[in-house]
Amino acid sequence: MNPIIKNINILSKIYTYDSLLLSSKEHRIRKDTRYLKHFRPISANIQRIISIIKMSFHNEIILIHLNKLHHIPTKNRISRLRNAFKGIQNLASYYNYYTTYGLQIVELTNYINNLLLSLEQIQNPQLVLLPITNSITEGTDREDESDYNEETETSDDLESYYLEDEDEDESERHVGYITHIKLFVINVFAYISQSITNFFLWF
Repeated sequence: MNPIIKNINILSKIYTYDSLLLSSKEHRIRKDTRYLKHFRPISANIQRIISIIKMSFHNEIILIHLNKLHHIPTKNRISRLRNAFKGIQNLASYYNYYTTYGLQIVELTNYINNLLLSLEQIQNPQLVLLPITNSITEGTDREDESDYNEETETSDDLESYYLEDEDEDESERHVGYITHIKLFVINVFAYISQSITNFFLWF
């Protein structure tokens, strides 16, 4: 099973006074099921455990974003994350009472809560290409119209007119460049996310 999904599922099964340990497999966590664990040494890997939890949630949220981009249902993924968040909240009882890591768990809870709130802001994005006008044709049309309607303009007025026209053309080209850059960034983002997913599938 995908280690990210495995981590999320483990968090979904965390109840009051449960705790976590690092798994023998990299990028994995596991529920502490040892007998008399309250009397055993406390795991000092809490920061690593927190990092794995954050990474798992980030990965799932990226996939949710990409799924919405391609109109793929995300209800099950979101529901799984919300159940995992309840498990994180349950961790506070153990780490507050038996360890000195209670503050870190509270900070983690607030962090994940903000991530889940951001899900409500993810809409189905629509990519809209802004039209890039042909500056040469447009400039020629404007020049002909100027010759026909404004034959009495002075040379200074004509110079000002063409400077404004060049500014408009430059602004339109700038908008076109921004559009292409945005599309490039989105494609790179999708590629990186897929690469991360494929990387974790190896474990």
